[in-house]
Amino acid sequence: EQVTLGFTPDATMVWIGQRNNKGGTFMRFGFCFALVGAGVVSASFVHASTCSDYFSDRRFTLLVPHSAGGGYDAYARAFAPVFEEATGATMVVNNLIAANGAVAMNRIVDATAQDRVIGFTGVGIPVETPGFDPMSVTPLVSVYSDVTAWVTKADADLDALWEEGMVGGGDTLVSTLPNLALVAKALGADMSIVTGYDGTDAVNAAILRGEIDLDARSATSAMRAADVGDLKLAMTLTQAPLPGANAPAFGDVFEARLEGASDEDRAQREAYAEVVTGLALSMRAFYVSYQITGDDLACLADTIGDVANSAAFRAAADAVNRPVETMSHDDTRASYTDFVRATEASQDVLEAIRPEFE
Repeated sequence: EQVTLGFTPDATMVWIGQRNNKGGTFMRFGFCFALVGAGVVSASFVHASTCSDYFSDRRFTLLVPHSAGGGYDAYARAFAPVFEEATGATMVVNNLIAANGAVAMNRIVDATAQDRVIGFTGVGIPVETPGFDPMSVTPLVSVYSDVTAWVTKADADLDALWEEGMVGGGDTLVSTLPNLALVAKALGADMSIVTGYDGTDAVNAAILRGEIDLDARSATSAMRAADVGDLKLAMTLTQAPLPGANAPAFGDVFEARLEGASDEDRAQREAYAEVVTGLALSMRAFYVSYQITGDDLACLADTIGDVANSAAFRAAADAVNRPVETMSHDDTRASYTDFVRATEASQDVLEAIRPEFE
């Protein structure tokens, strides 16, 4: 049972401990931080010897299977110095994008606890990468959970695209099938897919050049792109409208476009729609190899969680316009497991429609 041992009224210092089954209190892992100035942290950890030895003066590698300068990279580079200050460790951010992230994920899986390799990526990379076992990694903590959305040019008319047919784009066919192709099938709209774009900037440029009409990404990233003015968030892949998003929800569009469908068509499209909403999670989280268990996993999960929840990290993320809404280790694992199950359940459906988009 986790207990708070001390908490100052101005919330500048927190100590976390655990109560043993005899009613006493011991510090399996403790964390305290004091805010100094505008979000700067003077931090120290009070560890059991296992955790202290694991972090202090050690070198950690934070693998990011996404390009430098993007959203995941921004989170990672905001996190690393706060982690270093809090633990006394060194953390090196390494952008490893080869094979659409598969190389990075395999390196994470092969790393032992003593290698001190952590990954930071979205839920799609470990779950949707061909040939990769999603259960070969363990999610630690999510720093932000989101839903998937569509992005188009600012002057695009989504209603017109339904009737004229549309072109979706992305990096690989595997990544675009659930969030673009399947959505179009559920909505009874014609779509073709163009792949091979390396990163969000390349996709944005393709939309503005008119090579493709739209892309799927997290709603937060979509709204950020819309802030520039050339693009807009066109639809969220949710049942109900997303607060703060000036765009229709998939559920509302689906119901409107289902009118007049035959019983057979309706049944098929409803099956597609169920898969779409089950795969709409977009979660930015830290991952380690499934080989890391016991005290090592506990130290990593607790430490990453406490740093992610610190005011210093929130300030650093805010400075690069990245929101932070953390989930606990247990909740992160549960959400990840649910997404893995939804993905596994969708495989037959996605394989059935794949030939139409190759």
